[in-house]
Amino acid sequence: MMKAQRTLLPGDPGAKNMTDKYGDRLICVRYRFDPSTSRKFKTVELIEEEIRREKHSGRIPVNKILEIRVHVTEYRLRQTVKAAGGRWNPAKQAWRLPYGMIKNMGLEHRIIIDKQ
Repeated sequence: MMKAQRTLLPGDPGAKNMTDKYGDRLICVRYRFDPSTSRKFKTVELIEEEIRREKHSGRIPVNKILEIRVHVTEYRLRQTVKAAGGRWNPAKQAWRLPYGMIKNMGLEHRIIIDKQ
C-alpha cells in the first residue's frame, strides 16, 4: 500500500516543472512511498476532459410537495393516498404528497400544475 507523503498544488515549490509541463490541466502532484519495495514515486493528477454541465430544469426533487387530483368517488385511491401520508388541501380540493410518493404510486398524470 503506497502512502502519499506530500501533495503539492500547481505553483508550489517542487511542482513547478509539472506546472510548466501540464499547465492548467494539472490538479496536483503527489509524492508517494511504497514501504514494501522502498521506492518513491511522483504522481500527477490531471484534467482529462472538461464538459459543461447544464442544470436539469425539468427534474423534480423527490421531497417536493405537489398536489394531485383524486375524484370523490375513487374511495380506494383516496385511502391509499391518505395511508401514504397524503394531506387534504380543502382550498384546492386536492391531496398533497411528496413527488417521490406520487411517482412510486404511478400517479404522475394526476399532478396539478400551477400556472403562476
